Amino acid sequence: MIVYHGSNVRVRKPSLRMSRKKTDFGRGFYTTTQKEQAEHWTSIKIDRAKTGRRVVSVFEIDDELLTNPELKIREFHGPDEDWLNFVVDSRKGVEHDYDLVFGPVANDKVFTVVNLYESGVLVFCNI
Repeated sequence: MIVYHGSNVRVRKPSLRMSRKKTDFGRGFYTTTQKEQAEHWTSIKIDRAKTGRRVVSVFEIDDELLTNPELKIREFHGPDEDWLNFVVDSRKGVEHDYDLVFGPVANDKVFTVVNLYESGVLVFCNI
C-alpha cells in the first residue's frame, strides 16, 4: 500500500519525535492514501510552522503488516459515533494503546461538528 505524508519538510524515516499529543487519533505519524489530502496538509504545516516548503513524502507499507496478529489495529469506516468519541477523547489527551489507527481525519467541515459534540451542544441519537 502506498501512503503519503504532507509536511513542510522531507521525511525520510517516520518518527513520533515531532508528533503532537492532542490530535484526532492521538500521538502518531499521520499518513493518507490520498495524495491530494497530503498536498493540502503541506499548506497547513507551513502555516503552523511559518517556515518550510510543500513536501509530500511517499512510503510503501507491506500489506502483510495490516494482518499481523501482534499489532493492535483500530479501523473506522466513517465518521460515526465511535469515531467521534475516539476523536474527542484523543483531542482531550486521552491516550490509546493501538499500534495503527485507520479512518477519516476531521477536515474543516467536520471540525465544527466535532467541536459542537465535544461541548455538548450536539448529541448523537439513534432513531
